[in-house]
Amino acid sequence: MKNIILLLALAGSFTHCKDTPKQDAGNPTTGTENPATENLEGTVQIKGLFMQSSGRSAMIDYKQNTMYEITDQTKMLDAAYTKAVAPCHYMSESVYAVLTGKFTRTGSTGFKVFDIMKIDSMVAKSPENVASTGVPFEFWCYGTEAEWDIEISHYEGGIFYQNASETAAWFCPWVPPAIKGDTWTYDVPAGTVTNITGTLLIKIKKENVTDAKTGKVYNYSVEVKANGKTHKGVAVKGNGKVLGPEGKE
Repeated sequence: MKNIILLLALAGSFTHCKDTPKQDAGNPTTGTENPATENLEGTVQIKGLFMQSSGRSAMIDYKQNTMYEITDQTKMLDAAYTKAVAPCHYMSESVYAVLTGKFTRTGSTGFKVFDIMKIDSMVAKSPENVASTGVPFEFWCYGTEAEWDIEISHYEGGIFYQNASETAAWFCPWVPPAIKGDTWTYDVPAGTVTNITGTLLIKIKKENVTDAKTGKVYNYSVEVKANGKTHKGVAVKGNGKVLGPEGKE
């Protein structure tokens, strides 16, 4: 099931930046303040990418190749999601979640409805937790001179950028990279990202590069050109196939 963001009728680039969550999320990673956790008999646990859009909640279960509609018995779901995407996020951002509950029926969308009774974990995505769900991504890039990161995922249908220090976040539709040897260049056309003038160029190269802040050595470098500036960093290659313009690696 490809392009899950587009399945939720998302298009273009959006920014939703907040200094603090709207409400106290209590302790959503353990469920200890959850009034619905007293009787969990007959429940199951699911793990995947959770998102909210237009008042609806959904979970992507990649290993089962499906999506679930989510209903909430905990009354803590909105606060947990807000906390996970703070301080800055793009519209309908997906997060890593582990939820306990019961499948109840088939919803109006045709997907199963999962009624959650405990929020075991809900945190921002990272290469590690996304990989644990099986969801493929091509690259995850990090700035070495500033705190930004970029996820590139054909499966999720986009290129996703966040910079907490500048409270900036956006996404744009995925584009195939030009592939030349061990170099992948993503050329995003002008006008695709509303807060970027001109094209956005992301160039990833297979070469050893050291993060000066941590001393960690990465196998890929990244160079991002936008708004007349060049930003450099490191990249992690994911488990997704890196498809070029002809659909070939």
